[in-house]
Parts: sequence; C-alpha cells; structure tokens
Amino acid sequence: MKYIGDMVNEIKKCRDEISIINTEKENLQNSISRYGKFMEYLNGELESIGMPFRLLEEKADIGEYVIKNLQGDNISIQDISEGERHILSLMYFYYKLFDDENLDHIKYDIALIIVDDPVSSLDEGNKLYILNVIMRLIDKIIANRNSSTSDGRQMFVMSHSRDDFSNIVYHRDKSVSELFEIYKNMDATGRMCSNIRLMNDRDTMGPYARLF
Repeated sequence: MKYIGDMVNEIKKCRDEISIINTEKENLQNSISRYGKFMEYLNGELESIGMPFRLLEEKADIGEYVIKNLQGDNISIQDISEGERHILSLMYFYYKLFDDENLDHIKYDIALIIVDDPVSSLDEGNKLYILNVIMRLIDKIIANRNSSTSDGRQMFVMSHSRDDFSNIVYHRDKSVSELFEIYKNMDATGRMCSNIRLMNDRDTMGPYARLF
C-alpha cells in the first residue's frame, strides 16, 4: 500500500510538471507566432516590392526590432522615406487585423475597418502594391461575409485620387458595396460645407467639389 501511495504521488508530481511544461510551450508558441511570424511576413513583403531594408528582432520574442539595410548595417527610421514609413505602417495595420498565420480570418471582434487615403506620399510602384493590399482585404471581407463571426462587418476606403478610386471601383463586388461622394456645397447661410451622397460609378461632382 505504501508503494502504491508513493507511485500515485509520483504520478501526480509528473502531471504537474507536464502541465507547467505545456504552459511554457504554449507561451513560446504564442511569442513566436506574434513576433517571429510578423517579421517573416513583413520581410517577405518588403522583398517582393524591392524595399532596400529588412526588420530583424534585436531581442528574441519581445517585439523589439532593428532596421537593417541590405548590407547588414543598422539604420534609423529617419533614414527611410516618408512613403516607406507609410508602407511599414500599413503592413503592420494589415497584419494585426488577422488572428491566423495565413492571414485569412479577420479577428472576430473587428466590426469596422476604415482606411483613409492609403496611398499618399507613394510612387507609382508602391501605390500599386498598397492598392493591391486594400483590394485583397476587401476580398477577404466579402469572402467571409456569411460567417457568423463577420455579420455586419464593414470597411470604408476614402481617397482624394480619381485613379485610385477608379481602380477600387473596378474591382468591387457591387452586390455588397456602395459608393459615396463627399462634396463641397453652400448651406442656407452661404457658408461652405461638406455633404455626402450615394453615387454611381460615373456620376460625380466637378473637379473642385470632388472629395473622394
């Protein structure tokens, strides 16, 4: 009986140790997914569009990064252009919308996504990449619109650029989207104000009044 009692206690001790190890393993996996996977995604995107720098973690799995040029030298955020910083910000924003490593499923608690003038300060090549990211996001929202976790989810994209507007309009699914125009007008007292109206693909105000 004493032997059996000792064995039972030993088994309980082992189970406790296994539980602790599993918790540590889960924490490590979460850390790797949160930081390592983000860096892997980001550097893959930077390489695909020809950006001359990469992000590397300075301290493993705590989310502190350094920027290095292609020669391996550290550079500061001031060493990259405003457009490049804009792309980094949008990449991070896009990545944080999802709760899976493959970036297929938007987090269940995100009900509204607003993207305001996403291609400012960008050259034509990078502008095309950003528009592709936006349209990819629109596709994912549409693809999951019947999911119980995405009912009522909306996305608003605002732009001052007619070309960018046309690209997004050409791509959109008209059965699940609407176009709105914000335009300048005079109110009853003669003051300049802004108004919003539903529009179709071609029905827009004049050049000065247009604020897509």
